Amino acid sequence: MRAAISSTPLATQTGAPATVSALERTGAASTTPIGSMADGERMNRKILANKLERTRLKVATFPLLNQLATIFATKTSEAFRALLNAPIEIPDWRVEIRRCGEYLDSIPAPATIAVAKFAETDGLAALHFNADLAYHVVDMSMGGDPLGARPVTERAPTATDLALCKRAARSALIAFERTIPRLCDGESLGAIECDRFETLPKMVKMAADRSETVVITLNLQLGRGGRSGALTLALPFAVLDPIKDKLRSNFSATATINSTIWEDALKRSALQCELPMSAVIERSELPLSRLLSLKSGDVLPLSATNVDDITLTLETHSGVRPVAQCGLGTLRTSKAVRLKDAPDPDLTTRLKELLL
Repeated sequence: MRAAISSTPLATQTGAPATVSALERTGAASTTPIGSMADGERMNRKILANKLERTRLKVATFPLLNQLATIFATKTSEAFRALLNAPIEIPDWRVEIRRCGEYLDSIPAPATIAVAKFAETDGLAALHFNADLAYHVVDMSMGGDPLGARPVTERAPTATDLALCKRAARSALIAFERTIPRLCDGESLGAIECDRFETLPKMVKMAADRSETVVITLNLQLGRGGRSGALTLALPFAVLDPIKDKLRSNFSATATINSTIWEDALKRSALQCELPMSAVIERSELPLSRLLSLKSGDVLPLSATNVDDITLTLETHSGVRPVAQCGLGTLRTSKAVRLKDAPDPDLTTRLKELLL
């Protein structure tokens, strides 16, 4: 097949000097269309880019990474429970190995990122509070009701927000410090400090963009009012290098760790059980005729001394158990009772034995 050549001079068509290519002179046609060559080159570049971006390491290469995340989740929930004075649960978590630059690029700005520093090695890690978690930590730290929450307002974190989140970051980093000896036969990575906060992910600069990084994401449920958020700890492999061989091995105590984790989780769940308690101000007897004649607005007088001698009781399957003696008072705008003595030691001892 011969290429068709226009009779119009080339210079007139393009405004360029009238030169004729070898293809036009000979009329020879390429066996591969130019468009196909371009598509193939783009495909090759895309494949190469994917290979460069894809991490060479997999979570399966380090069997104990999942155990590391499980213990970290357990200790973080305990730390946040003490910090916020509210029930904290971490129902699920995940572990990934990602390129450092790719991970930081995935974080929307402005962000709440604590940059952690390992004291012994000067290595850096990142602890990211997603917008929901940062909001709830700030709100609950300032006295927000753990049984309810206002809609999350997304905004740039203020200095006050970062100061309150720093307390939570320290708690999480201490939880990670305590995780390592539990997993690695007492071996430690040393103290981890909250070095600073960054709101722009690119300013974290904890490792080179292509450095492989362990990313542990914990999904937290805070209180009983539907509060939730995600906490992500990103650890470049350089900071984990002292324990890398431990993480790679099939640790012989894995079954023991699993058993302990299960026991700890069961104990935490038992401690979060809500028990029906009653504060009995007075018990009295009424004639049936009086009972049948009661109507809205009727007043039943109480003994003046009873408000200082209230019995706090616990309802059990075997009946009602007295817990302690209390006095009646107020707390803010609500009625309350104050314990006059410690709860019944026989009852508390029995409950502790069931948990141990």
